[in-house]
Amino acid sequence: MKITKIMIIIWLFFLFSCSKENTNPVNTYETVLISFEFKQEFSIEQLEQISKLLEIELEFKHPIDAFKLVYYTKDAMGKQIKASGLVLIPKNLDIVPPVISFQHGSYSKKTDGAASNLGFAALESLYPAAFGYIVFVADYIGFGESSDKFHPYHHYQSTVNACVDMLRAAYEFLNQKKIQYDKKLFLMGYSQGGYSSIALNKAISDLYPSEFKVTATSAGAGAYNLYDAANFYLNQNFVDYPCFIPYILLGMEAGENKNFNLSKIFNPPFDSRIRNLFDGTLDLFEINRQLSYSIKILVKQEFLDSFNSSGEEEIKSILKKNSVDDWSPKNPIFLFHSTGDEIVPYSISEKTYEKFKQNGSNSIRLELLKNNQISHEDAFILWGASTINFFKEF
Repeated sequence: MKITKIMIIIWLFFLFSCSKENTNPVNTYETVLISFEFKQEFSIEQLEQISKLLEIELEFKHPIDAFKLVYYTKDAMGKQIKASGLVLIPKNLDIVPPVISFQHGSYSKKTDGAASNLGFAALESLYPAAFGYIVFVADYIGFGESSDKFHPYHHYQSTVNACVDMLRAAYEFLNQKKIQYDKKLFLMGYSQGGYSSIALNKAISDLYPSEFKVTATSAGAGAYNLYDAANFYLNQNFVDYPCFIPYILLGMEAGENKNFNLSKIFNPPFDSRIRNLFDGTLDLFEINRQLSYSIKILVKQEFLDSFNSSGEEEIKSILKKNSVDDWSPKNPIFLFHSTGDEIVPYSISEKTYEKFKQNGSNSIRLELLKNNQISHEDAFILWGASTINFFKEF
């Protein structure tokens, strides 16, 4: 999601109480940290200036030190690569702070999605740190140190590799710097970040339960079932964000090592235009303007007919493989969605909630904003306020 004033406001709600419990630090089992670099101190005066610019008045509690981390991870093919992320350390604390692993939203422009280089993705996580929380933000593969690669958008294995190794690198960094932290680990994210938070939670539960213990997870408006999301988009007459259709396909290409024939999916001139649009220089709004908001103008009718019948099995299989809605979470999860969401249908969160319960999870909550006037972006604020109330319980 592109940062706007309304999106930044949410983090001003991060005023819930930190635990004062100082417990044993997290022990990671793999050494992945390559280097760290001090990027910038955000003074209280700077934070106040940002707030005045946004016409928001709040008294901030802590300046922040921002560090870029470079670490080893693996791409979906198992090849070791360098990745990066951001660690935000609040200063002048009189408590031992817990950790938030924050998974950022959707970006296509390389500079926007690089939290470690203080792009827009960093601003999503700046304010909770200013109120006393250590925050980890993975850039994801395709941004920051790995910007030479295409971002495998919503690809499960690529997402969890980057996020799990970011946790390892960040805890290594804290231990090297002798920075105290509480053992509580919260996962949170909205939109793509919601998907990524559930994916990370699943990976930890399945593969790393002795290495990390997630206290609770909050996920807002995520496309947890990619097939359902694609089916929704392809069966609309008009969509507000046509960019997500090719972005998902290209992301699956990158993650699954595929090469889709876009001329069989998209009508000209879009079929030959799409790959250049996602070269990392344009944001999602700029890409939208180079596409069509009409599905029948953008996508070939033959592909639509095939997708809606028994065809396109390869694409369908890949979408289902990379969905994260059918497992049994072990820690409390809060799902949030607006019924007025024009980007990700709220039925995906409803179905995910039901699947989690059917699979035996007892600590799953779903909050739906039953107001059709509240858009995907506007709901971001309300998700944040509800997340705070949820995290307070722990």
